[in-house]
Parts: sequence; structure tokens; C-alpha cells
Amino acid sequence: MFKQIFFALLTSLVLMVSANAQMNSKDVFETLQSFDGEWDFVAGEQRGSCTRGADADAAIEFKMIGKNTAVQEDLMPGSAYQMVTMYHLEDLNDKDVIGAHYCVKKNQPAYRADLKNSTDEKIIFKCDKTRTKLCNSKEPYGGSYVDSVTYEISDNGDALTIHYMGRGQKLNDPGYTRCKFTR
Repeated sequence: MFKQIFFALLTSLVLMVSANAQMNSKDVFETLQSFDGEWDFVAGEQRGSCTRGADADAAIEFKMIGKNTAVQEDLMPGSAYQMVTMYHLEDLNDKDVIGAHYCVKKNQPAYRADLKNSTDEKIIFKCDKTRTKLCNSKEPYGGSYVDSVTYEISDNGDALTIHYMGRGQKLNDPGYTRCKFTR
């Protein structure tokens, strides 16, 4: 009896730890690849820039390019607010996942995956100070650029919430953008 209880507790602990385990760069990149295809907005759940995508051909589209070596995220394609983010593994050693965002605010912040804080349910990208000067902006909210991007995955991969925040911003601060999508 004691062995069965001990084994059940040990199994539960292992499952809890693995569910929240730190991701590596390949895991993050494979998760981005799993977003492949067109997604629709979840009605009434948009905040910030995503509210302006009513005339978009799709809410968001992910596609693999360059023989699956890069993921192109196309936010609000076909609209006046269309933006693109490109993600790829940094080098032949697959050290990091990096990205560049081409924004309607006429800037191009660079990102690096936060592997330490990313999980199967949440992938976090932060401004990459080694690749852009925007990260060091003294202006409020990072000088009107996106300092971090968080992808929250739910509903067995069929629901996606993306949070775009400036430096120091918290959820629901001025300028904060949240986009909710479903397949």
C-alpha cells in the first residue's frame, strides 16, 4: 500500500515538473511551427492594435519559409495595420530562437526567446539588447515599441493569445495590446 501511494505521488510530481519544465530553443521553434495556418480573431476579445484589423484578410497567419528554417507571423494581413515578425533558430548550434518585428510604428525591435521562463503553455520573447538599441530607450513603455511578446497557448493548441507589451508595461496598461485567436 505504501509503495502504491509513494509511486502515485512521485508520478504526480514528475508530471507537474515536466509540464512546467524550462523549454529549449528547439522546443520553442517547434511550437512556433505548430501555429502554421490562418487564425481568426475571437470576437470582442481584442485590445490595442488588434482592434484595428477589421479589414484584414485573416486575423493572423503563420507560415514556414526557407525550407522550414524560419517562421513568418503575419498579423492582420491585407489591412493598413499589417505587421510581420520573423523567427528562426539563431545559428547552427540552435542556441536561441530570435526574431525581428516589422511594426506599423516604423521600428524593428529584435527579440530573443526567454527560454528560462517559457513553458509548453507560454512562450516569451524579450527585447534583445545585443541586436537593437530600442531596448535601452528611456521613453515610457519603451518609446512605443514592443519590448516583450508572450504567446499563451490553450485549448489543445487551437487557441492563442498574444500579449505585446512595452518595457515596464503590465497587463491592461495604456498602449498594451492583446490579440486573441482561434483556429
